[in-house]
Amino acid sequence: MQKAGLTGLLLVFSLIILFVLNLFGVREKFFRTHSENHGMKQTHSMNGNPTISSSQTPIKLAIKETNILDPTGNLSPFLSSLSDAGTQIRIAYFGDSMVEGDLITQTLRYQLQQISGIGGIGFIPITSETASFRGTIGHSFSENWQKFTLLTAKPDGCYYGISGYTFKLPGDSLDESDYPWVDYQLLDNGSDFVRLFYNAEAPGGKLFYSLTDGNKNELSLPPTQGIGEIRINLGGAKHLKLIFPPRQSLSLYGVSFENGRGVVVDNFALRGHSGLNLKKIDDNVLAAFNSLLEYDLVILHYGPNISDESTKEFGWYENGMRSVIQKIKRSMRGVPVLLISTTDRAYKDINGFHSSPAITGLVNSQKNAALKTDAAFWNLFEMMGGKNSMFAWVQNGLASSDYTHLTGMGAKKTGKMLADALLKGIR
Repeated sequence: MQKAGLTGLLLVFSLIILFVLNLFGVREKFFRTHSENHGMKQTHSMNGNPTISSSQTPIKLAIKETNILDPTGNLSPFLSSLSDAGTQIRIAYFGDSMVEGDLITQTLRYQLQQISGIGGIGFIPITSETASFRGTIGHSFSENWQKFTLLTAKPDGCYYGISGYTFKLPGDSLDESDYPWVDYQLLDNGSDFVRLFYNAEAPGGKLFYSLTDGNKNELSLPPTQGIGEIRINLGGAKHLKLIFPPRQSLSLYGVSFENGRGVVVDNFALRGHSGLNLKKIDDNVLAAFNSLLEYDLVILHYGPNISDESTKEFGWYENGMRSVIQKIKRSMRGVPVLLISTTDRAYKDINGFHSSPAITGLVNSQKNAALKTDAAFWNLFEMMGGKNSMFAWVQNGLASSDYTHLTGMGAKKTGKMLADALLKGIR
């Protein structure tokens, strides 16, 4: 009886306490607060107080429609050619890692081909650092090629090709299964034939090739005086494999997929290049390639590799680019030249992200180099939004987290803006 009475007394006492707590709203406040905080991420402010995080609103882009500067009408012949239906219009686009993997150029090619016809994918080197992520052609190759670039030494008597690359065969005797090879897989229907560019120092050169059907064919490579070419008709095939027996005195430069009409944009990207090493390409080599390929426009697009914030003066770069432009015009029969400025490049300090202090000086040197050589100039830095624009491009998914390179989306936007700027001249 005493135990039952004690239990009843405790029950009554508990009910009284709950009634009082509910009267002052403590129960309601507790459950409401718990419910509001459940599943909600909390962060802490600088003073240590918890704050509720939210998705950061992307910084608005300040993209500017930027016209091409061309006070002497340097681009007029090229713009006129865009209106000539049925002819081939060819652009050489030289750049660094900003355009490797066909970035920017694939969009420029597509946009211009909608106006003047599909001309094929254009020039592809024998091997490439970006073959695995280039989205406009399938490209694979053996590992036993010897590669020389404008940024590396080359053997005596060997010439850099127009792309800045030269490829040589190994000197060892190999089993046929180990012969150097390169494989291309077309992803569109715009090419009727392929052209292989090479230099043969002695007779007896040859290669084997197969198309989609897999049948093996042999093709001789006659000796050349300078740069030579051979053509292989594709006949609708989308697959090409080239196999080269070793120990041949050959220099190989690359292939070009085309059809003899429409727009072709050749991507000549070289990672880490400032553009000044183009002076290492022999004048006669440039002239020979231009005679074979008949360029209507040369585009030069460099900058990130010399835009480090420690660089203060760019007179040396302006003079160097003037020499490059003069060399191109001299060797390639006065072909029109368009120089594109560097993009913005950002670095971080205690106050956040800022444009590299070198950018303004670099852009001015590029503009001066173009206009002092009667070349055209397009200010990509200004198009992006100018000073401190790289941070906004990164926030909007248009540039990568290194605050230097564009993403695929950013490259596509840039290629479209460039095409629009060029096409203004014929609209």
